[in-house]
Amino acid sequence: MTLNFRLPGLLPAALSALLLYGCVSVQKYTYHDAPRAGTTFASEKASQTFYEALLAEKFPADGYKHSLTLFVPLPVSYYERDRDSSTILVNAALAQADADKDGVITEQEADAYAAALTAKRKAAKQARENSTEPKVGLVSEDGIAGAGIVATNHPKG
Repeated sequence: MTLNFRLPGLLPAALSALLLYGCVSVQKYTYHDAPRAGTTFASEKASQTFYEALLAEKFPADGYKHSLTLFVPLPVSYYERDRDSSTILVNAALAQADADKDGVITEQEADAYAAALTAKRKAAKQARENSTEPKVGLVSEDGIAGAGIVATNHPKG
């Protein structure tokens, strides 16, 4: 008995199997919350300055971050991440802004906090503009296991 394999017929099947290869990915997120800190503001202007600086930090108006991830997935990946609620983030910002730790944010403290965040944003923007190297690694920006290249594009200007 002779077995005849047709190589041209197997080649498309093998290529299809490689291209359509999938993976099982399990992602688990744990969210943490806390009660609101008892910090108050000395004036409405201090409150407005603080919250405008905090919003500008979390939602910058000077651009966006775009990334493209290309990788070959490993058959099974497990990813676990802890996330803080917005209350925890605001509490941390309030603690950072309250320089004298008296529980009251003055206009001077709010101005200093806003200036520090502005300087941090400018330094990060400068670093992005100076960086042209693509990231290469075994884990994507989302933490999913795989091998490949992560190319990031940041606007200039």
